Amino acid sequence: MSIDAEFRKAAGLQKKGQVGQAAAIYENILHRFPKNQRALEALRLLRTKRILSAISTKSLTAEHLQALIHLLEQRHLDDAAFAVDRLLKAFPNNPKLANIAGVVFSNRHEFEQAVSCFRLAINLDPTDPDTFSNLGNALLDSNQMDEAQVAFQRALEIDPENVFALSNYGRLLVAEHELEKAEACFIKARSIDPSNIEVLNSLGSVLVDTDRFQESLLIFQEALKKDPSYWRLHKNMAVAMLRLDRKSEALAHYRKVEQLHPGLEDVRHMIAALGGERIDRASAAYVETLFDGFAGDFNTNLVDRLDYRLPEEVVELLTKTLGQTKVAKTLDLGCGTGLLAPHIRPLTDMLVGVDLSAKMIDHARRTKLYDQLVKTDAHEFLTVCDMEFDLVLALDVLIYVGDVEELFEGLTGVCLPGARVILSTETFAGEGFALQQTGRYAHADSYLVACATQYGFIVEHHQPTDIRVERGQPVAGSIHSLVAPPR
Repeated sequence: MSIDAEFRKAAGLQKKGQVGQAAAIYENILHRFPKNQRALEALRLLRTKRILSAISTKSLTAEHLQALIHLLEQRHLDDAAFAVDRLLKAFPNNPKLANIAGVVFSNRHEFEQAVSCFRLAINLDPTDPDTFSNLGNALLDSNQMDEAQVAFQRALEIDPENVFALSNYGRLLVAEHELEKAEACFIKARSIDPSNIEVLNSLGSVLVDTDRFQESLLIFQEALKKDPSYWRLHKNMAVAMLRLDRKSEALAHYRKVEQLHPGLEDVRHMIAALGGERIDRASAAYVETLFDGFAGDFNTNLVDRLDYRLPEEVVELLTKTLGQTKVAKTLDLGCGTGLLAPHIRPLTDMLVGVDLSAKMIDHARRTKLYDQLVKTDAHEFLTVCDMEFDLVLALDVLIYVGDVEELFEGLTGVCLPGARVILSTETFAGEGFALQQTGRYAHADSYLVACATQYGFIVEHHQPTDIRVERGQPVAGSIHSLVAPPR
């Protein structure tokens, strides 16, 4: 059957009221031709017809709103956005519609529009705690922490026992590393609604963050009895198992997540790490997700809990090698929150930071020590960069890169002759590199030296060091100082 014949058949089925069969034909067309606009539009009109009938009848009922919510729950976000755009024009004074519209836009990560919709809903009905909580979530997800806190607190003023508001306020407190207060929120929410899976998952996660792994497992197991198909529980179980060094059980839970919710880059990466697979470097999506999650308490966690001292050691090394000389341009590759910037800024006239995580870049920007900040992958930056640097720093970058040849090739293009490159690595006792069960890469010193030499870099200095402390044990690593080749 030709595609035109399929469209005619679907149209005929629609006329007979056989909507499900018509939708199946359009979905089949899109399965074969994902960008077929005719099928996309036909399916969208089919899915939203019942909802948009409110416009012709000039009456927006609870049934219409429930159909819109169902569309959202089915993750047809483009279709839901199409519907709310038209409904808001026809019914601009309906607070429930404005609230649902905000949820639609939040799910599409269009937080500015989401916040506008939630504020409209609040203006129309300032008594609904759920709308304030939804507003708080959108503000939190767009990194507007202070305003988010005001919204959550207002929700709890209206209804102190609102489980949704308690749980979401707890999420904000976790982001601000107020773990004790967050735990209190989740415990209160659990006492009100003991069967709430989201609350149990959040409580278990806080217990993991405070190193109470056995307690967290009890909470996760309780929740899994209620819903064994909830993938986030399996993911958090995997993290807790890994922290308890129960690697085979962690791998089983990661594989369960992959089965229930395929396509998560961080899960795929950990399956590879725990399963002994060889991959040359972590995907950009994995690294971005990982560090967006770390951004809130990154400095405190790294320096205070993990005894991270690489910036001080690197500056000490540079002071010895540079003397009193300032360099013109410095590249901080994988700059993170800008932890290195206060140490390195006095040694350079210009400082450029590069990081894949938008949230890390936001924190780095607040230091006001960078002349330029670029959100991109390190390899991508080195490929397209038209600047040249006297000094390149890449601390804790290679722990997410196994095969470093592409990195060195990129460095040759951005280093002035004689420029210094400072790298840090975790130590691998074997040959080459290895993806460890932590999810990080370790490199043999001999491998790094061989790759550097291959691209003309001279190894000026190498010193062993403890990169960080993990589970009470120092993580062995190295600092490498290289000199870029002449042109």
